[in-house]
Amino acid sequence: MFTFLYFWYAIVILLNISDFFLWLYTISRQNRHAFIRKRLHSKKYPLTNETNDLEKIRLFADDYLEADGFFMLTLIKENSSDFVATEIIHRLYTDKFLKKYFRKTTTTTIYDAIDTKHDDDSDSNTKRRRHFCSNIC
Repeated sequence: MFTFLYFWYAIVILLNISDFFLWLYTISRQNRHAFIRKRLHSKKYPLTNETNDLEKIRLFADDYLEADGFFMLTLIKENSSDFVATEIIHRLYTDKFLKKYFRKTTTTTIYDAIDTKHDDDSDSNTKRRRHFCSNIC
């Protein structure tokens, strides 16, 4: 009986150690990029410029998801389905990541509106810059 338990514990320990190294490989950086790229380029979602940019995929996998977010997505894939993981990754990438980090911003200066105002006191139609304090007060 003790011989059986000895071999049983030895097999369980070896399986745990091998599973640990398998998870270390799964959350490695190269595997993360390949996993995200594969899920973004599925049959349901065609290839676009946004999902084909490798630099954005790298930023998404390394900076936005990081290792713990990727670990959660891998657990979701393993425990539910690949379809659910693909949906979550695509929604995170398009709705959260791209809109938050790569939205188009316009720059305006504080004097743009002031420069285009016409001075009512002058007789000519030339534009004149007013003092900032006089516009506030």
